[in-house]
Amino acid sequence: HVVARFSLAAEELVTLEVIGMRGERLVRTAPETLGAGTHERALDVGGLAAGIYTLTARAGDAVRVRRFVITR
Repeated sequence: HVVARFSLAAEELVTLEVIGMRGERLVRTAPETLGAGTHERALDVGGLAAGIYTLTARAGDAVRVRRFVITR
């Protein structure tokens, strides 16, 4: 699993995505409305090959991007 930790200043619609190096969307959460505060969501990446991936978090108009590596 990869864990996304994030804080929201106000209630927002949040979607998390794992994107491969070729731009393919590999994992996506259903859009979820979350309240203000700190949140944590685990995404199952167990089926992905070793490599570099991007975790994209969208909350309202804001987008945060973080890269992570899977090693086997």
